[in-house]
Amino acid sequence: MAVHAMSKVVADALSRDSIRVNVVCPSRIKIALTADLDTDEEVCLGRNLELQESRWGGAIVPLGRRDRPENNADAVVFMASERAGYICGANIDVDGGHQRMIFR
Repeated sequence: MAVHAMSKVVADALSRDSIRVNVVCPSRIKIALTADLDTDEEVCLGRNLELQESRWGGAIVPLGRRDRPENNADAVVFMASERAGYICGANIDVDGGHQRMIFR
């Protein structure tokens, strides 16, 4: 929530100079860097990694799969393009529908 608020404040301050500020908010991305985090979390919770992977499907993420780096790259490329030229102060959730509420 703090990142969302900060993006709005910075966008307000810089938009006068035609600088757009937007944030891409990824979900948990399945890459080598996060593999150890997944394992550590599961050990603490007493579950194996296969159980976590099965839960990460439709019960947690409506699209039923983990995020991939390409999904976030596509969002960043779009936000940097002229097609997003009137978008300013936005927080784009690239999470397969995982974030279901506006505030926690």
